[in-house]
Amino acid sequence: MDGGLIKASQTTGEVVVGTFVTSNLVITQGFEQPLPTDIPLGIKNTQPKGTRISIYPNPTMDKVTLEFFLTSALKVVIDTYNEAGQLVYQSDELNIQNNSKQELEFSGFPAGNYFIHIESTDGKLNQAYKVQKKSN
Repeated sequence: MDGGLIKASQTTGEVVVGTFVTSNLVITQGFEQPLPTDIPLGIKNTQPKGTRISIYPNPTMDKVTLEFFLTSALKVVIDTYNEAGQLVYQSDELNIQNNSKQELEFSGFPAGNYFIHIESTDGKLNQAYKVQKKSN
């Protein structure tokens, strides 16, 4: 996600075709329905200029390394969520220096997709990454 708005839509079954109309909404059963407004989904990615974060290996079977390239030290919290959006790991506040590494343990997690969210306490860094965990 690039931090912009995402338009979501859904497809409903085609048992009966019918239309329901209100002053600001039209629902036609059996066809793809656009939502009436844009809904912000996900995380707005922001980072200080000159900051870069590498995450590897991806996919992984046991550990993920986060490598930080920073212009100045940051205090961050790292959260990991499963596909259902449940928090499965949260770090203490970490003081990250330039050219430092942080390892996350994934060996105890079942196979699937996970989302790593890195946020600085000052709000200048807010990044999300998708990591795939393979079976051991």
